[in-house]
Amino acid sequence: HNRGVFVPVLDVGDLVELYRLRRIVECDVVRSLDGLDTNRLLPLRAEVEAAESAASRGEWDKVVTANMHFHQCLVRLSESRRLHDVTRRLLAELRLVFHVVANPQVLHEGYVRRNRALLDLLEAGQVIQAADELERYFRDAEEELLEAYRSRHRADSVREAQTSA
Repeated sequence: HNRGVFVPVLDVGDLVELYRLRRIVECDVVRSLDGLDTNRLLPLRAEVEAAESAASRGEWDKVVTANMHFHQCLVRLSESRRLHDVTRRLLAELRLVFHVVANPQVLHEGYVRRNRALLDLLEAGQVIQAADELERYFRDAEEELLEAYRSRHRADSVREAQTSA
């Protein structure tokens, strides 16, 4: 009561840090999955299928949610409550970053396929290849979001210049 809600504004440094932490946590989890019972991958399969279905209907907000759930399920395979808690917080912050992309389809469409490829690698027991692919996945996502930040900053600068002229 009598308190406001504050939504943090994340900057480029925050974005870089979030992706660094994701690479540390999620890629390590994937590397640790050698010998995993593939039945434990069923929640990941469900999220991949949910994202594919939502994408086919053009429901990109649902694709974003399924993608977040995919990554939470991935970390849950570690059976570490702390890693799961850290990942949940990271992904909540990351949702704020995604808002710099005007059209969620632009950002998420390619990752629907990439999540399927990661799942396929994990189901085949190729954890090192999956971890390497996840590393590339995160680097690509980070670069795409950094470019979105740069574009938004350039557009804001042009608007400010036009307003003050």
